Amino acid sequence: MRRGFTLIEVIIYVAMISLFMTALVTFAVNVMLARAKNNSISDINQEARHILRRMETAIVNSKYILSPATSTAAAFFQLRMASSTLNPTSFEVSNGAVAIKEGNGATTTLTSSRVTFDAPYFYNLSVNTTPTLRLQFRSGLTDPNNSSDFIYAVYWDTSVTARKN
Repeated sequence: MRRGFTLIEVIIYVAMISLFMTALVTFAVNVMLARAKNNSISDINQEARHILRRMETAIVNSKYILSPATSTAAAFFQLRMASSTLNPTSFEVSNGAVAIKEGNGATTTLTSSRVTFDAPYFYNLSVNTTPTLRLQFRSGLTDPNNSSDFIYAVYWDTSVTARKN
């Protein structure tokens, strides 16, 4: 009686194991890509919310809007604050980053290099003495490899009114 496997049996077993391993590796790669994609989406949303909160806080605490003028739009905005050390406070979006400058202080970038911000549109909706500003911009993922494997962008749009003094 012969012991062992025939060549055909070995080839069949190797093929079955290869198919199983291919499926397993494909599944693992897809799980890792989905995780990276979800982390990127989370980073974009978290950073954009932080920027919006920072802008909203400044607008709510401002006395009035210096620019853009009433019923006009611009790619930046400038606020008159109650504190003279913060006058003026300005926000701008340039080269994919959001920056703030408070008073005579240095300009501070509020964003990371991983997320880009563009298409800024700040519209002064102020009526009478009530400063109101509409904030619009797009945030997206910076792709250092310039590949189109994963493209994601979110448009943000809100209006904020200053607190009555």
